[in-house]
Amino acid sequence: MRTVNNLGLRMTLTQLVTISGRARSAVAACLFAALVVGAGCNMDHASDAMDWTLSDGTRIAELTLGDPIVVIAVDPSQCLRCFSVLAEWLEWERMSGTNVQLLLSRQPADDEKRILRATGIRTDGHLTGVRIEAQRTPIELVLDTGGIILRTERVYGPSSPLLDALKDGRSLREAVDALSHTGS
Repeated sequence: MRTVNNLGLRMTLTQLVTISGRARSAVAACLFAALVVGAGCNMDHASDAMDWTLSDGTRIAELTLGDPIVVIAVDPSQCLRCFSVLAEWLEWERMSGTNVQLLLSRQPADDEKRILRATGIRTDGHLTGVRIEAQRTPIELVLDTGGIILRTERVYGPSSPLLDALKDGRSLREAVDALSHTGS
């Protein structure tokens, strides 16, 4: 039986081949794990929001019938932190008559449901099949049938640049255009 003596290790060729076979298996397992993790990551916060789905099966793309709408996605754990901006959006909806959809990024836990009820914040459903990091919310989206016109993350308030642009009586399209000219 032939042996290999390298760096003070004495091994048979059979032992050496077995080790490299194990190493190949370990590398293959790591690559497979990376593939699985990578496949799951295509539904994170950076995924195309037009493909996000509500718990009732409605896709976000189906929420608009032509005119732009605002969609606010917020993690239930962040609702108190961003209460002021959510309240501002609901007030703007009431004053403007433009549709605002306030969506939770996931189904709330029981304690979060109690907090949401206590605050009186209306929600229009929750997303499924998407992972959005809590600290990235709230996410403001302006969308129409053509897709997403504007996307802003981590909008904590007391207001947001988009809300500020809308306060001058601009339409959603005018406000988005104004923001694009200021670089916001």
